[in-house]
Amino acid sequence: MNQTPITLPAAEFEKMAAAAIEENAANWELTPEGGDFASLPTEPLPVDAGEVNPVVTPEVTPEPTPDPTPETTPVPTEEAVQLPGVTIHNSSHPLEKDLSAWLKKSVLPVLIDVSQDGCPPCDQAEPVIRQLAQKYDGRLIVMTINVSQYFGSMPFYPTSTPTFAVFVGGYQQQTLAGYGGAGELENLAASALGG
Repeated sequence: MNQTPITLPAAEFEKMAAAAIEENAANWELTPEGGDFASLPTEPLPVDAGEVNPVVTPEVTPEPTPDPTPETTPVPTEEAVQLPGVTIHNSSHPLEKDLSAWLKKSVLPVLIDVSQDGCPPCDQAEPVIRQLAQKYDGRLIVMTINVSQYFGSMPFYPTSTPTFAVFVGGYQQQTLAGYGGAGELENLAASALGG
């Protein structure tokens, strides 16, 4: 049989060379400490033209893309901010610069306590507001806006302090001016929940 050298694509030659090395590796001797591979064959292996297989491109299976996970929490349209003078007592609902827009996005009713520094009735109402925040946690957001420290736009315009207002779906439902005791605030909170 007459063996005529032929030119192979580089990928096919590398494949054949790797197979030849694997077959003959046991017969080769390496120089000490890794030196050069003097005993490796330096001439290309003769290939019979009739035995050459066409170059086959291996199939590449793309990695599956993960299914998108549904959003579990609403993404605010504005970046969450901290507003001086505004305290949310019982919710991790992130505030936005525009309180009116924030109130419209709230899925829970909101009880707002508008107070100011140096206001004795505001100070009397504060512990009651905190108790209501604990009692209705997860059902009613309770927040305080201290007008002595907050200089942004108000969601409503109180005429005095303290003033308490209930918002549902972003709309003002009820307002209570002045502090008339814990019972009045309890009734206001209950009414926010439809009670």
